[in-house]
Amino acid sequence: MRKILLIGVGRFGQNHLRILNELNRDTYELYASDTDEKELDSCRTYNMPKDKYSRDYRDFLDTVEGVDIFTPTDSHYELCKEFLMSGKDVFVEKPFTMNSKEAQELIGIQEQNACILQVGHMHRYNPVVEFAKEEIDSGRLGEIRYIYGHFMGFKRMRTDVGVAHTDSIHYFDICNFLIGQTPDTVQAISKDVMGRGMEDISVVFLNYGDVLVQVESGYFAPGKWRDFTIVGSKETIEMDVVKQTAMVHYNRFEKKGGNLAAVRNGITSPEISFREPLRVEIQDFLNCLQSRRKPRADAKAGLDMIKIVEAVERSSRLRKEVALDA
Repeated sequence: MRKILLIGVGRFGQNHLRILNELNRDTYELYASDTDEKELDSCRTYNMPKDKYSRDYRDFLDTVEGVDIFTPTDSHYELCKEFLMSGKDVFVEKPFTMNSKEAQELIGIQEQNACILQVGHMHRYNPVVEFAKEEIDSGRLGEIRYIYGHFMGFKRMRTDVGVAHTDSIHYFDICNFLIGQTPDTVQAISKDVMGRGMEDISVVFLNYGDVLVQVESGYFAPGKWRDFTIVGSKETIEMDVVKQTAMVHYNRFEKKGGNLAAVRNGITSPEISFREPLRVEIQDFLNCLQSRRKPRADAKAGLDMIKIVEAVERSSRLRKEVALDA
């Protein structure tokens, strides 16, 4: 039986704790750690034995084989490095690291020690995203022409990274997953309205050659915006990534008499079985510990996201389009 340590059980980390307590416990033994004693009350809620949780994760360093890290982003590098160098398998929530240099170093340590390293880009495990992927790969969507989405709404602002780094990054990763490559160039406008030293509004254009992507995020718009639209040459898919719903519009342009005619052939609402993406990705990590295969959201996917975020910052600062790896 493998031993798994969850570091960070506050806020969203409580969802990791819930899921790890609900999944098949015949295959692993759970430990937990949080520097805040009050947050450890969550462990007591699940009747975890007192010797299975602690304020100091080092109490379990020599005990566990795998670790699930849900802590502020600026702590990811040091924690991942310590565990990977000890030969532990690691699941780390997104964003992977604060910069691409840290991410590349961690990948090197992972490869050297033959560890599993998964990054929490959970929408790769979202059923509505999987539906869109199938429409694209089957050819039913046709050629992808344009993608746009809004991941924004009025909520608590994060204090470790800006809104592009924490929210837009979800859609950046979905695009890489659907298109199967990273963008060539990035153009962005970001604003630090509240003067916190990090952006709280972001509008980003990703250029994937023949495919243009627009992603907007911010903390100020009322409501909760999680729309994502893929425009293809044969159909267009409108998605809500939280509700996991989709509308397929059979719209296309046809040449008629030297002109382009807008042809509308109806709309369908595919039946998509709702699943909690976080649960699926954590299960993937546990499966990878057994099979030693690469997870769907591997460390390379995490590195690609950090490179895009860095390009967003560079483009906004220089006020021009920049190459991804410039």
